[in-house]
Amino acid sequence: MKVLLPLDRSAESEQVIPLMVAEAPGDAEFTLLRVIRPEPTRVYEDAIVIGPGTVAFGSGIEEAEIDQSLAYLSSVVRRYEVLPSGTRCEAHIASSSSRGIVEFAQSEGMDLIAMYVRERTGLAGLFKGRTAKNVVRTSKVEVRTFRPASLEETDSPPMADQQGGAGLAACQLFRTLTSQQRDSIWAAGETENVTQDQVLAKEGTLGLKLYVILSGEAQLSAPSAVGHIPVRVAKPGDTFPLASLLGADALITTAKAMTPMKVLSIPTADLIKICVDDAEIGAVVFREAAKVFADRYSDTLRHLARAVEREADPGEKRWPPAD
Repeated sequence: MKVLLPLDRSAESEQVIPLMVAEAPGDAEFTLLRVIRPEPTRVYEDAIVIGPGTVAFGSGIEEAEIDQSLAYLSSVVRRYEVLPSGTRCEAHIASSSSRGIVEFAQSEGMDLIAMYVRERTGLAGLFKGRTAKNVVRTSKVEVRTFRPASLEETDSPPMADQQGGAGLAACQLFRTLTSQQRDSIWAAGETENVTQDQVLAKEGTLGLKLYVILSGEAQLSAPSAVGHIPVRVAKPGDTFPLASLLGADALITTAKAMTPMKVLSIPTADLIKICVDDAEIGAVVFREAAKVFADRYSDTLRHLARAVEREADPGEKRWPPAD
């Protein structure tokens, strides 16, 4: 039996792994998949413009995107020891996440696709729900979906309920550290309860704290000529603002709580000191920070391009046509 596990870097998508390993027969073969979405080419009159963050075939950008995805998937295999030896890690380029999952599953002869469905309100929930629904609707391969209720049955409690360094195990920045190393970072911070609409970081100011989201969500936005443009939604396991850790003079985004939140607030200076004092921690944290920063920068450019597009000439032509 060949099982495909599409992952999107979220803790929820990874929680499907132990559930499927427990359900699948002992000789099942597992493949972890990360779908890379290129920015569509746009045509303005006689000019062909490749959008920011485009994954151009054969380009250095494509290679970087694939390398980052494979590195992430490899780290997942190392962290989830329940995965059998020989588990494959694959990155696939497609115009949409659902199309990429379906194409890969069919071309590789998969017997089952296992993925989670995030039940959320708002724009983020719309896109996440649409991906899963499109896979179920268009796939000729059997699809097994997991909803939040079933994910909560796993042995790993929500981040907000975990104590000490265990609360950082699902955070990409710290999850490859040892438990003792995560404990030292946790001890440097303080947990805070955040109210809805509270601003945690503001563009143009110094980033004096690094926040790790334990529960809830925050919206990050950036100023533009047409007003503030939403950049992304940060969720449990995400850290922000990374620019403070990488030595930026001032932040370029504003972070506001979309829901009540619980966060771990770590003074940036204290975290940097830990990284300097312990070279092993420093190497891991800054390596992962660079990966996360590169991924987010690419995603940010995509979101900004799409938002600005809406303000462009309504006569603009697009290629390829929207699905």
